[in-house]
Amino acid sequence: MQLRLLRRNPVSVLFTVALPLLLLPLLDALQGDFFVTLPAAPPGPDQLSPWMQYATPAIAAFAVMAACFANLAIRTAVARESGVLKQVRGTPLPPAAHIAGRLLSNALVALLVAAVTLGAGVFVYDVEVPLRSVPIIALLVVLGATVFSALGLATTTIVPNADAAPAVVYAILLPLAFLSNVFYPPELAPDWMSRTADALPLGPFVSAMVGATTPTAQGSGVLFGEIAALVGWGVFGLTVALVAFSWVPNRERARGSKARLNTPMRRLAIPLGMLAALGGVLVPET
Repeated sequence: MQLRLLRRNPVSVLFTVALPLLLLPLLDALQGDFFVTLPAAPPGPDQLSPWMQYATPAIAAFAVMAACFANLAIRTAVARESGVLKQVRGTPLPPAAHIAGRLLSNALVALLVAAVTLGAGVFVYDVEVPLRSVPIIALLVVLGATVFSALGLATTTIVPNADAAPAVVYAILLPLAFLSNVFYPPELAPDWMSRTADALPLGPFVSAMVGATTPTAQGSGVLFGEIAALVGWGVFGLTVALVAFSWVPNRERARGSKARLNTPMRRLAIPLGMLAALGGVLVPET
């Protein structure tokens, strides 16, 4: 059903794909002559790479987050407040199947966005993407799509109504982008900002995408510490959604009668999710 909805709304997919294509020339114009050290490259002054070799996978990571986190959170909140989710809840379709359909459609859009963004970098800005890294990049994109979809579902729990959904979502998305080394070289960021980027979900995803596309990477370019941090944030988002996700409009919810995804560990879910996210951040790189 979710895939049919995507086909019926091609304009939304088009703008999702067009966003990174609009950002790439802006970043090239601002920092096109800058050289940076890529996270998976071997140390040494001769390992500097052009700015667009960093910026292209960073923008791809941001576009995946925008496609999955922002779009899912806004669409789901609007569907909840308009009564659509309540109707779905009353059908024979299992709730988990409906959520899985939304996650699958997000993953497909994320793969499309990442492919278009990286392809534009290769053909327009001479970005190098090793062929051996393509399967790794695809797996990273699917992981990122899953994590940010889970965080998007968790965010719907703090959206009070449909009108507030875009404001709440973009109040989270835009600061995350600016604090996560997406639009500027990491070398120009102050130390406190770099530490903040490492602790937020988008920063590790950006580093993982840049590492996987590094042509001079040592080994596969996989940064396992960043992947662990990303998985931790995914567990956190999923557990918050399991605890607080509602299928009925806020105006109809009576105390103690929320229609939620059921879990026997509901009371422990948020603390466990926070510990998982913190543990992912603290896992050392290998």
